[in-house]
Amino acid sequence: MGMCRAIAISIALAFCCAFAAESAMAAIPAGERAVLDALYKQTQGPGWTKNTGWTGAAGTECTWYGVICDSDGTHVVALYLSGDNLRGPLPALGGLSQLQLLYAGQNAITGSIPVLSGNS
Repeated sequence: MGMCRAIAISIALAFCCAFAAESAMAAIPAGERAVLDALYKQTQGPGWTKNTGWTGAAGTECTWYGVICDSDGTHVVALYLSGDNLRGPLPALGGLSQLQLLYAGQNAITGSIPVLSGNS
C-alpha cells in the first residue's frame, strides 16, 4: 500500500509541475505572439531550415525553435535564427518589449533592421 501511494504522489507531482510549466508559457502577451507570427510570415517561415513549433497553439511560443523566453515564460528575450533561411524584411520588433538579442545572421533578410526597443 505504501509503494502505491508513493507512486500516486509522484505522478500527481509530475502532473502539477507539467501544468505549472504550461501555465507559465501561456502568459506570453498576445502582442508578442503577433510579432512572432509576423516574423514567420514576412520571412517565409515555411521555408526556414528549422521552424519546429512555429504557428503552434497559443502558450507554446517558448518552445518554438529559436525563441528564448525569460525564466517565468512571460516574455521573449532572445531570438536565435542564424542561418535558418529567413528571406525578406523583418517586421517591426518593438512589440517584443523584453527582447535583448536578435541573432539572425547568415540569412537573406532585406530592408533595414527594425528598432528593437518596445519604447519606440
